[in-house]
Amino acid sequence: MGAGRYKAVNLAGAAAISAVSNEIGGLEFPFSFGGDGSRFAVHPDDANRVAETLSTTSRWVFDELKLELRVGMIPIRAIRDAGKDVLVARNGTSGSAQFALFAGGGIEWAERELKRDRFAIQKGPVGSRPNLSGLSCQWGAMTPRNDQILSVIVKPVEDDNDKSFQETIRSLLRLIDRLGGANPVPESGPEVRWPKSSIDLVARVSRDRGPLLFRRALAASRTFLYWSFFKVGMKLGRYDANSYRREVATNTDFRKFDDGLYLTLDCSPELAAAIAELLDSASRSGAVEYGVFSQRRALLTCVVPSALDGKHVHFLDGEGGGYVAAARMMKKQFGHGARGHCQSKSG
Repeated sequence: MGAGRYKAVNLAGAAAISAVSNEIGGLEFPFSFGGDGSRFAVHPDDANRVAETLSTTSRWVFDELKLELRVGMIPIRAIRDAGKDVLVARNGTSGSAQFALFAGGGIEWAERELKRDRFAIQKGPVGSRPNLSGLSCQWGAMTPRNDQILSVIVKPVEDDNDKSFQETIRSLLRLIDRLGGANPVPESGPEVRWPKSSIDLVARVSRDRGPLLFRRALAASRTFLYWSFFKVGMKLGRYDANSYRREVATNTDFRKFDDGLYLTLDCSPELAAAIAELLDSASRSGAVEYGVFSQRRALLTCVVPSALDGKHVHFLDGEGGGYVAAARMMKKQFGHGARGHCQSKSG
């Protein structure tokens, strides 16, 4: 699968977050992006609306992207009856986007159950589609400033309260900070590059009517406008293109915890080797299971309800499959841990 299709897979995973955000009025609910899918928690009062939104999102992904997006809704009671839980914390600064950190093993359990078709939600009617306003993938692929983009997944063997797992995570993060592992998006924001591979996807996200060729032409013209805007660093009223680019770096999920640690790093060969050595040692001692995957560039998928309030979010993955490839490595080494092709969960 080429980078263009991985961009479509990322878009499918982010589409569920975008659609639910538009349905329930913002990004205040806890959510996490996993490359080929997403997971989130919603209030029971919103359950029926969210279920319908997930159904139409699955249909749109199938119709427009030719991908299968498996969706489901898992009650928290079912998770706790299975001996797991969903613990949620927020990661972010005041005034910026906040990402959820999930622990307790419940998300991992829910994913396995969804693969068994429990709690599944069926696709909506042919031609139905959600409100995907704000969903975009108009930044070009990002090249590393060091040497490579490294996707890393670290999971506990038992549970994430295990002291040996927690110490491994602390040691890994200290190592990354010491050897200069960085957010693939620089502090000044993404490089302004023409996003050639995104035009078709932008056309499919838009609500424009008409043949796909016509929608592509409209998407290309809008993309050129945005590209020009960022290229010259234009200001328009309260909107400042350069300030927005800096916010993209701040609001990017290159580090996250989702019943395990997920990283997308811009790193040197020295750091990549040190990470592999540390995790290999920890796995031999029974503390963790892990997967890593190196690639040349990173992809960015965005959910931007508004570009003015600082609460837009940007999801990172590697262009070579990133988290999916790292999960496959983990499955090959340890016998499990791979994700399905595209999944989205709510509970």
